Amino acid sequence: MEFPTQIAIIGAGLSGLVLAEKLQKAGFEASVFDKARGVGGRMATRYADPYYFDHGAQFLTARSDAFKQFLQPLVEQNVLAAWEPNVVTMQADGTTAETQWEEPHYVATPHMNMLCKRLMSGLAVELRAEVSKVTRDEEDGTWQLWSAEELIADEFDWVISTAPAPQTAALFPEDFAGQTLVQSAALQGCFTLMLGMHAKPTLCAWDVAQVQDSPVAWMAWNDSKPGRDDSPSLVVHSANDWAEARLDSDQKAAEDELWQAVTQLTGIQPSDVQHNAMHRWRYAKVAKPAGAPFVLDTKAQIGACGDWCIDGKVEAAFESASALADAIIQAAGE
Repeated sequence: MEFPTQIAIIGAGLSGLVLAEKLQKAGFEASVFDKARGVGGRMATRYADPYYFDHGAQFLTARSDAFKQFLQPLVEQNVLAAWEPNVVTMQADGTTAETQWEEPHYVATPHMNMLCKRLMSGLAVELRAEVSKVTRDEEDGTWQLWSAEELIADEFDWVISTAPAPQTAALFPEDFAGQTLVQSAALQGCFTLMLGMHAKPTLCAWDVAQVQDSPVAWMAWNDSKPGRDDSPSLVVHSANDWAEARLDSDQKAAEDELWQAVTQLTGIQPSDVQHNAMHRWRYAKVAKPAGAPFVLDTKAQIGACGDWCIDGKVEAAFESASALADAIIQAAGE
């Protein structure tokens, strides 16, 4: 009796789930592991009654035919919807100028993490499973996944990481053939403020503000997205360069500084909000991609993919996972 090829996929964001789905359809047995409580990765949503915040990826766009074809049924099923907000460019002093997006922007409904929740249907996904290292059995060549304390799972023919490049580099063996390429990618962090209010301030006549020359880079009223609750919920993303210099410093000081910028831009004070929280994204933006669609060692049967391979957009995560799936299917058939 011939058993299906066993593949371990680390990370239940878009890359990991697309990869698992494509491999499963090709007859592989894919198992996805993620340290978080839910799927989605940076396509994340935070709930604080009665407020919802898409505090990671804000939207997605589609340029390639393959990604458009992937998204079309999701749009038809109302998993995705076009977001057409009132967008402004904002200067550091709060002055604004209206601007227009030149291509459709989509969001998952009713929350950003719903896209990955839909994709995980029918897949083997184990959450709250933080993989700290992978090892290979010297006798049969299969892979094992380990937490910091114990073995999580073993006897995998292939192991793939869809984690951010620095985490993948630390996770994989030093002699992994793709280490140099993985380590060549550079990512930057971001701080996100999540502010819930009784009413939207009258001065904030915009839905999205793209901010220039400020610790703040982006502000969006989450409730302006289609399918959302109408509780005023403001998501504030910091500038990446600003965040990178403060990722490991006093977090309260970083929050206070970011708040000062928000107040200068909008007039909103901490006393005006009913919910106030900050999240640190250590790996938020791809500053320098690896420059290859994926990383793969077909001899050792270990590899990696993700948006960091290409350019940091949601579409890049899809393209990277799709290309790696094709490469694994081809390699397994040889």
